[in-house]
Amino acid sequence: MRSESLQNVPASLSVFSSKQIENAKIERPGDYIALTPNVTFSTAQDAGTTYLTVRGISQVPNGETPVAISVDGVLQTSAFQFNEELFDIQQIEVLKGPQGALYGRNAIAGAINITTKPVTNDYEGRVAFGYGNGQATRAEGSVSGPIIKDKLLFRAGVSYRDADGWITNRFLDRKVDDFRNIGADLKLIYEATPDLTFDLRGHYGRITGGAAYFVRSSNAAQQGVVITDAHGVANTVIAPTSNNLGYNKRLLKNVSFKIDYDTGFGRLSSITAYDAIDLLTTFDGYDYSDNQNCFELTSPLSTPYACANPQITFGGLNGGTPFFTAPFNTIFQRYRQRNFSQELRFTSPSDQPLRYIAGLYFLQRKRDLVTATQEDKGFGIVPELDFDPATANQTRAYFEEHNNDKAYAAFAQANYDVTKTIELSAAIRYDTDHRRQTDPRPDIYRLDGLGRPITGPRTRKQNFDAWQPKFTINYRPLRTFSIYANYAKGFRSGGFNAAGTELDPSTGAKVADPIFKKEMSETYEVGFKSELLDRALSISGALFQTDAKNLQVFNFNGVVNAQVVNNIDKARIKGAELEVQARLPEGFALFGGLGYTDTNIRKYDANPTTVGNQLPNTTKFKTNMSLQYTRDIGTSELLIRGDWEHRGKTYFHEGGTPIGIPIRDPLDLFNGQVRLTLASGWSASLWGKNLSNKKYYDKVVVPDYNFQARPRSYGIDITKTF
Repeated sequence: MRSESLQNVPASLSVFSSKQIENAKIERPGDYIALTPNVTFSTAQDAGTTYLTVRGISQVPNGETPVAISVDGVLQTSAFQFNEELFDIQQIEVLKGPQGALYGRNAIAGAINITTKPVTNDYEGRVAFGYGNGQATRAEGSVSGPIIKDKLLFRAGVSYRDADGWITNRFLDRKVDDFRNIGADLKLIYEATPDLTFDLRGHYGRITGGAAYFVRSSNAAQQGVVITDAHGVANTVIAPTSNNLGYNKRLLKNVSFKIDYDTGFGRLSSITAYDAIDLLTTFDGYDYSDNQNCFELTSPLSTPYACANPQITFGGLNGGTPFFTAPFNTIFQRYRQRNFSQELRFTSPSDQPLRYIAGLYFLQRKRDLVTATQEDKGFGIVPELDFDPATANQTRAYFEEHNNDKAYAAFAQANYDVTKTIELSAAIRYDTDHRRQTDPRPDIYRLDGLGRPITGPRTRKQNFDAWQPKFTINYRPLRTFSIYANYAKGFRSGGFNAAGTELDPSTGAKVADPIFKKEMSETYEVGFKSELLDRALSISGALFQTDAKNLQVFNFNGVVNAQVVNNIDKARIKGAELEVQARLPEGFALFGGLGYTDTNIRKYDANPTTVGNQLPNTTKFKTNMSLQYTRDIGTSELLIRGDWEHRGKTYFHEGGTPIGIPIRDPLDLFNGQVRLTLASGWSASLWGKNLSNKKYYDKVVVPDYNFQARPRSYGIDITKTF
């Protein structure tokens, strides 16, 4: 990707330098997204399950991200890779609007580019230690320098973090959100000649800890709370009460090898990458409580009675003849993915009126997923399929899928300076994804939601492809002011819902289609960028409209514990954003952003009552502001910084359900840091996040599966650079 002045990039762009990352204490993706207009981020279930929403277009579990995400120019190939601890980072860029031609596949809503700190020809290093509430500890270090001066350079880093947690399970009196995380990075750069460079990088990440601490509004009565409507579901925070703690283990491994060769008339680049992702999540199932009663689900509905083992009997009560028995259950989900990707790219010199980039991309991806419902007889959770009725955790039902996907792409972009002040650019990308899914379950377990045998083929195949053009005009009447306009098409590939998840067994109604369609969008955007007062003040803004077809949305088929993806036929998204940075007198600096997104469902044949509603995970208004003060005290520097983020109403679902639409009320979050840095390289900081201790749900899944955000956290960090 070509290096370009941020002022000259004709797109809505938020950039965080290494200094800004340090000052704002950016340590995870949610930290910089909180400072980015019209972008929101929430977590649920486990370390890999996230909901990244950019200008109204959202992430779906087990699906593709709505943005292309790259680290040092290497594309991530799984949504489960995104939510990691960040350390040793040089710069983060967040671009909004379709970016497929330059930044990669599935960039229907934008791109996120993360650049780690470079290797150095002189030895340097950094170590940091921290401690905070929740018994949180932190230790990290990095070192860089030459192995062979001017030829072979390296950079290595390791990070360790753990915490006992902040949220308590009321029934077990134990923390639910503990974690242990370790990350390690190594990069080697070999400059064989002035024109030929080899770049080898490796990454390892491992996290274990609590997960899936869902609560249901039906559990509220145990805590003396009454919840009667969708507003209460989304806003009345209650403590987890499950009789089994959730557990999550994620392993990430990545190796990439990049070759850059300067041909004299352009740079030829090859990027080869391999990724391995393993994810295990276990948690208490329905009804996510310590309930030890059985329920008769005929008439009257949900009448409790005592039983030796917690279970639900369909048909028959106290001596009747049940035709199906499903206990209060536990769940485990095991995910395994192996990816190989190859990209070839040619970039012309940047010092000429006509500049261009062209390339090819290939991805092979193998994904396996098992989701199982087990009995809960008080012996904990055993994350293995077990069909022996004599054992404690017999498997009652499960879904399994093997996916073998191949993706091919070709892309090109050309920029031409018509005059000294007018630049035109045209880009094109063609993606074709070949999806293949196999259901390996024995026939006795190949059942749909109603318990009927699945007679369709075990293997399904589907191709998804699209052309994605983009046209831009950029007008720069001054070196410090530019206006741009662009038109772009975006694409996100379709996929399969697991066989057997398409029906609701309690009603027989269709919940999802076997295949969810590719998502397409058309976006129109105009914007400006300016620098004023001798570059002490920078202001940028944009207006946009997106028309989306077959917009992918997530729904949960709770009766069979299945996550499914549906398509909203047509939606329109309109919005605006504004960002300001100002250097003020006396060492003060101000950073701010404002985002507005209005989404509208225009057609949804599967759920027509939702027409006119907002898209799920939409936050209509978002504002952030940071005030920073720095002052030299002798040879030392004092930093005082406060951050405020305001999120307007958040719509967790598109509607059309008996519960209605759970809408979270507006909320305000406050972070802060005070740091003293000495000339010797030592620094000490006191920091806090969510300082007002706002309790809220990060995610609500209809009808009422709620996941609480982290409450107030604070601590002290000690850092030494050398």
